Amino acid sequence: MIFSILFKMRNVLLYYVFLSFIITSVLSLNFESVLKNSENATVFHYCEFNKLYNFQANNATVLVLVFNKTENSTIYPARITTSSDAATEENPLLFAAWQKSQLTTWEVPRLVPSNKNLLYRNVTRTLCPHYVNINSTAHMDSFFITVSIDASNTDFTIRAQLVDDFVVDVGRPISFTVSPAHSQFYSFTFPDYLSSGVLRIKSDNSVCMSLSVQNFSCPVYDQENNLKFTGYWETITKSGGMLLTKEAFPLRVFLVFVVHSNDGDCSGHIEGNSGSPADRIKRVELEIIPSITYQDYLIAMAAVLIAFALMYIGAFGVFVWAHKRKERNELSEEYDSFCGEASVVTQTLSGADEVGFFNSDQLSCNTSTLARPRERIIKLCLNDLAKVNHDVMRRRSNLYLWNLMTIAIFYSLPVVQLVLTYQKVLNSTGNQDLCYYNFLCSRKLGQFSDFNHIYSNIGYILLGILFLLIVYRRHATEKKKATGIPQHYGLYYTLGAALFMEGILSGCYHFCPNHSNFQFDTSFMYILAIISILKIYHSRHPDINASAYTAFGLLAVVITLGMCGVLYISTEFYVAFCIFHVCICLFLSAQIYYMGQWKLESLHTCHFIAEFQFHAAVMIAVAG
Repeated sequence: MIFSILFKMRNVLLYYVFLSFIITSVLSLNFESVLKNSENATVFHYCEFNKLYNFQANNATVLVLVFNKTENSTIYPARITTSSDAATEENPLLFAAWQKSQLTTWEVPRLVPSNKNLLYRNVTRTLCPHYVNINSTAHMDSFFITVSIDASNTDFTIRAQLVDDFVVDVGRPISFTVSPAHSQFYSFTFPDYLSSGVLRIKSDNSVCMSLSVQNFSCPVYDQENNLKFTGYWETITKSGGMLLTKEAFPLRVFLVFVVHSNDGDCSGHIEGNSGSPADRIKRVELEIIPSITYQDYLIAMAAVLIAFALMYIGAFGVFVWAHKRKERNELSEEYDSFCGEASVVTQTLSGADEVGFFNSDQLSCNTSTLARPRERIIKLCLNDLAKVNHDVMRRRSNLYLWNLMTIAIFYSLPVVQLVLTYQKVLNSTGNQDLCYYNFLCSRKLGQFSDFNHIYSNIGYILLGILFLLIVYRRHATEKKKATGIPQHYGLYYTLGAALFMEGILSGCYHFCPNHSNFQFDTSFMYILAIISILKIYHSRHPDINASAYTAFGLLAVVITLGMCGVLYISTEFYVAFCIFHVCICLFLSAQIYYMGQWKLESLHTCHFIAEFQFHAAVMIAVAG
């Protein structure tokens, strides 16, 4: 057993030694040895930076353009601009830039497959800085560009320019131009004093563009077809941003900008092959500003909690003051009642003393009158005039709360699971378009990309709990009171619970806001609106209480319509919704006005339709 394990370990060790030998051999090949295997003649040209060169390429030779190392070339990367009016789509010029352990290729002219109108005869590529892979085993002080074509003599121009504004500084804006054939990328390093910063992008047009934040390594993925291979990326039209943290990118980062061949990734639909290369040019302004610190974050969170704590303290103070005031009123009422009964007794006794001045018959008569038992006075209250039993109405009102709690549990559990999955996918793939964040004001905390908007919903939760406490206190106080309009607290408890759940689901929506989960933020808003309307109506009609099942069934229809309005945007849907809305409003208005005691007879309905048709025909004739 031991010998077999050692044998396997030996094989694995030999495999890795052989693999490292092959890699080292390939990387140590110089450029001349590669060209020796070429069947075409090789022509060398030694070029300088920041100069425009005109060359001619054909299928019999391979041009090799050598750019030697200079003092500035070790600091700034090279941006290669190539152009040709003679090359065709069938026989394009092929360019290959050989760098230390990296090869960058492109062709001129460049044809965009998704938009046949976009044909670029001027193509620019920025090479990766040579100091990125500093630990590479290859040693190449210069870089080479080979040019080949499968056609006869074809003229082209080339220029290698050093990018002296390649490094982005905090607070210093940079302006540049981007197009599908002219991608750009820059470098950014976090200063020692900065732990996070906000990358702000502005543009004067709505051409679709992608921003990618990649690790400081080569190769740099700066093309539309490979931009999503690594890092974090998002699409931008006129403005955008992204939060950069030193925790996610401890070293330098590359900021890559690529304009798309069409606006499908930004707008969701492609408008044919319209447009020209001049229409896909985008002017961009880039700036990195410092973000708030962790201490500022804690201060803002604590300030919000202190504000709501003051509300709770104020509410508690009102409770204490109202309780003491009620005790004083009760004592005053007891005292007034006692004094009133004492005065009646005193007047009765004084009347009895005066009887002694009359004869005995009159005294016996008055004595019998005084000895007559007091008649019971029945006090009739407004609560006693209710046609429906109070306990029945209370049970109907409590059904709203139980239905809401059931809906909240079964609705919120899959919502929480879904948004947590969204957050994990966002962190693992880097696709910032998965969630529609406002990156200019979003603040990250831990694994949450937009924690400040999640935390902002704490007001719903705390105020919902405070509302429930107020209702509970009033309910406990009014239990022994049998005066006034009958109060059914089930609807009040439902309002408080709905406000609490609105905070929970709105926070879940801000985990990853998009079209798919937009109804998470609005579902309990509908419930709050409907329950509030029912409670206002119930305050004037205590004997009428809509069925909880009917109310929540109507809410299901409303939420379904809201979902359709988000997912299926069309004119036909809006027309159908308007007709449905008007019909529902007419039905509910009649139901509320007549308190359910109405119906449509067929004779009257036919008569109404006939009159409507007659008047419509008259109006059409007059208009004609």
